[in-house]
Amino acid sequence: MESTESSIGVQQYWQILKRRWLPASAVFGTVLILTVLKIILQKPVYQAEAKLAFTKTNPTSSLTGLGKEIGDLSGIVEQTNPLNTEVEVIRSVPIAQKTIAQLNLKDKKGETLKVRDFLKKLIVFNTRGTDVVALSYQENDAKTAAAIVNTVIALYLANNQRVNHSSATSAREFLE
Repeated sequence: MESTESSIGVQQYWQILKRRWLPASAVFGTVLILTVLKIILQKPVYQAEAKLAFTKTNPTSSLTGLGKEIGDLSGIVEQTNPLNTEVEVIRSVPIAQKTIAQLNLKDKKGETLKVRDFLKKLIVFNTRGTDVVALSYQENDAKTAAAIVNTVIALYLANNQRVNHSSATSAREFLE
């Protein structure tokens, strides 16, 4: 009984379509043309990606020989993930400001890009179950997107190296 009702419904729709083929074709053609125009006029968006792998070594503990657990990546609070801290360091305002200044990034109006607008496009996350942090940036220009990701990583590594160097210097001074 249900199959005859559904076939009647299909037959009714077919009759309506046969009677009103001109308006239906006009609507279909208009939607198709507008979709094609939207696709053609849309600017391409490029996404640059990079990944950072973290290890559990600490130059201070290897210099002093005290406590192997000192080099472990661990949070102060029991529930924290130390990689989340690194994600926040990468997304920090100083690194964003240095990147904007170094690359002289501008917005659509030609003004210097604001930090919050920069951070909206910068996606940084830690890959679940690994010691890897991934970051990506979307931009209309492929070279600019790649330069931004490379600069953010370079600034982060320089900051990390500076922090590690000061930690090693403190350990050396303590030993002396």
